[in-house]
Amino acid sequence: MGLVRGNQNVFHCFGCGIKGDIFLAAHLLENKPLTGKGFVVENLKYLANQFGVEVEDYQLTEEEVYEMEVKHAYAHASGILTSSVVTDLVRQRVADMGWRAETLHDLGIGSVASFDDYMERMTKQYGYDQRFLESIDLANRGIFNPNNLVFTVCDEAGAPIGFASRSLTYEADRAKYEAEVAHIEAHNPDQGRAEAAIRSQVKPSKYVNTSVRNKFYQKIRRLFGFQLAKKFCPPLFVMEGYPDAATAIDRGLRNTCAIGSTAFTREHVDVILNCGIKHIIIVLDGDKAGYEGTDRAVKIIEEAVGERIGLKVELIQMPEGSDDPDRFIRLYGVDEFLKLPRYDIFSWKVKREIEAGHDPIILANEAVPLIVNDPNYLNRLAKIKKLSQATGVDEEFLRLEVKRRVDQDVIRIGEERKLVVSRMVSDMKKSPDAVAEIVRQGLSQIEAIEKRKDGYEPKNVLSAVTYVFDRQENHVTDVEIATGWPIWDKQLGGLPGGAGFISCPGKPNQGKTSVCSNLAHRIPDLNDNAITMFHSVDDSLGKAIPRILGSKYQLPSKLWQKAGFYLKGDGRPIIAEKYPDFPQIYYESQKWLQQMISDEKLVLADINLLPGSLPALETWLKIIRQRFPNERIVCMGDNFALYQLEVESDSEAVRARRKSMFVKRLANEYQACLFMTCELTKESLKPGMRPRMGNIKDTQGVAYDADANLGVYNDLKDRGDSADLVWGDANELVRVSVEGVEQMAPRRKPILELVCDKNKLSDYDGCIYYEFDQVTAEMRECSESEQAIYRARAEKITSRTIAAQIGNSQAPYRQQF
Repeated sequence: MGLVRGNQNVFHCFGCGIKGDIFLAAHLLENKPLTGKGFVVENLKYLANQFGVEVEDYQLTEEEVYEMEVKHAYAHASGILTSSVVTDLVRQRVADMGWRAETLHDLGIGSVASFDDYMERMTKQYGYDQRFLESIDLANRGIFNPNNLVFTVCDEAGAPIGFASRSLTYEADRAKYEAEVAHIEAHNPDQGRAEAAIRSQVKPSKYVNTSVRNKFYQKIRRLFGFQLAKKFCPPLFVMEGYPDAATAIDRGLRNTCAIGSTAFTREHVDVILNCGIKHIIIVLDGDKAGYEGTDRAVKIIEEAVGERIGLKVELIQMPEGSDDPDRFIRLYGVDEFLKLPRYDIFSWKVKREIEAGHDPIILANEAVPLIVNDPNYLNRLAKIKKLSQATGVDEEFLRLEVKRRVDQDVIRIGEERKLVVSRMVSDMKKSPDAVAEIVRQGLSQIEAIEKRKDGYEPKNVLSAVTYVFDRQENHVTDVEIATGWPIWDKQLGGLPGGAGFISCPGKPNQGKTSVCSNLAHRIPDLNDNAITMFHSVDDSLGKAIPRILGSKYQLPSKLWQKAGFYLKGDGRPIIAEKYPDFPQIYYESQKWLQQMISDEKLVLADINLLPGSLPALETWLKIIRQRFPNERIVCMGDNFALYQLEVESDSEAVRARRKSMFVKRLANEYQACLFMTCELTKESLKPGMRPRMGNIKDTQGVAYDADANLGVYNDLKDRGDSADLVWGDANELVRVSVEGVEQMAPRRKPILELVCDKNKLSDYDGCIYYEFDQVTAEMRECSESEQAIYRARAEKITSRTIAAQIGNSQAPYRQQF
């Protein structure tokens, strides 16, 4: 004997082929019973005592003992299937499918050498009475046939509870049967006799399943492979046939199960939901039966969701002519399978209505209420787009119709509220002694109306929560929107893919705009599903574009500012000597920028194109979100202090506070990342002081509203020759005097310090350092070892600045350093 892996088997005798668990070993070696109460008293408790395991003195009922005995028998039968010597027919089918031995073992797929061999092992080796096996359908020749491939069906806990046996001679048997029927019909003119003769023929079955003799096997709730798949969810792929699931699992898609030769049922949904799985992907064949099965599944799920809210369902319909998922995956692989288009239930219903030839206008009219009922604004936009594509009805018309119906609902609710108030006033006039009760009832009625107005229904709340989880499930890496700077992306997770407000304060001309310029080309270059909007309120596009291109191509921005001079004028000798590739790069950069703008991946605006007001910014942001409901948006504003917001107030602080709240609302309402550069107060402009969130000009509001604060500090700009945070550009040598001796040395350039002192996006709180070239505006993130060096230097600068502040008229210690 030897040990084998797995949960069901702990030993395998290579002489006789038997394998099993420790209970079977006790039965074979020490004659301990495997059935009845004797199993519990003499076998289970005996082994527990041997291994020092305490067993509660619990008296099993007759039903519990019987269920345990049935499940043991099915487990042993499954073990025989995976350990028997099989026929050439079965061996060839397994080879054709390409299933590994590990997959066959884990899923309990196999066959028997013969029915007699199977029965001998069950009765003699495992000790089961034949009448008991017959009573629970384990003596079924139709299942345990050497020409059949048998699939073990388990319950949710992984206990074998039934079998589905696929006849590998079915096609030949069916052809023979049909030939015999045709012969009977052709040679027997009497219809009654012909029908009787046909009925006497045994019609072959493709699958033989465990029958109702085993009362613990309920086919309408069993999912093949589910006991394994649930460990790798979400999502859960639900396929039609047993081979579909087996092939998917064998090729690495382990979160897959199958309904088998039955329809998807409400009981299946309950099993899935009871295991905490809320994301199902139903995959059915591309033939007519597959379509009809998908329609039935959609109906079942719609009924289930009415009571079990929060379930996300997607549908994959196999391409016509591709047969089934099993063959598709074997031919093209799992990666290609995962690329197949998916439909949500809304999209599927629209698709099926169109295919059925229903009038598109009627369909659009019927589908609009489904869109209106969705409480999520972005989901509405996505459904409007899908409905427009399916029906050909103009997207803008559908959007206006949805808005009209939403507005009508708001108006109707307002009228209901006025009616309640009017009724309250009338009732109080009639019954002044009952004012308290009238007010109490009226407020209750108004509260109910307000809840309906705000969409306060459990399913609406759970729908919104599900939407959040859906977005989070899409974050398959730690980085949402990549910047391409490794430390930034690792520590901050890139930029938020959804709602986020990031403030970026700094002293004048220290590099805030350059941070935006670098992000402006990095985001569209590195993220296929992201749109970048760069609104320059401080400068015109004539200055902004050269900085973006200079940082992208690592060339001086002045080359773009004076392109004609450097391409055609007296600057050509300079080009040839220092920047020989600029002519080619210039036209390449122009092509890149035009392509980005044409593809709407990069949206550029200055005050000439877009006024420097927050309502104007919202208009552009709203348009972009409507056009691209599923894309991630980063909206950069340079700078926050210059934005206008017409709010009547005597206090400038209140105006600034409302500006901050306005930006926060934009981020949340349009699910966008707002990245705003900010100015600092005069008190924060002293050399050596870092740009902290509490020192942002005009308002403390940003400190409350921002999800993260990334201050930009430039020590060379701040302290000149005394600066410590600098790097030497070996490609640019300058003449310097060292102890009276002139020599050539690398030009000193600034290290930009990004100070993160507020961060609700990740758990990072600290500084990141970048080599900065003022001429090109390029930022290169320092290596980990360089980060440590500059961090130590920065701490010394901070210590000296604090000491100077304390020594200056005994000024108090300030934490903002």
